[in-house]
Amino acid sequence: MSEKLIVHKVPDEVQKQSIETLKVRKETLEYLHNNGFQTILDVIKRQNKIPSQYRGNIYAYLIFGIEG
Repeated sequence: MSEKLIVHKVPDEVQKQSIETLKVRKETLEYLHNNGFQTILDVIKRQNKIPSQYRGNIYAYLIFGIEG
């Protein structure tokens, strides 16, 4: 069974930004750093490899602007 993902169009200028611009929990940002994520596009392309406890925090910020 394939995992279902949230589909949301992130503007191109946002996709090019560093993960440092994400206003997410410290643990989430540490996970991204430790696993080679550098840009928001990296996050989008590899989102199904990010554990759900981190992914939810990232989606909340990218989709709804909710800061972690």
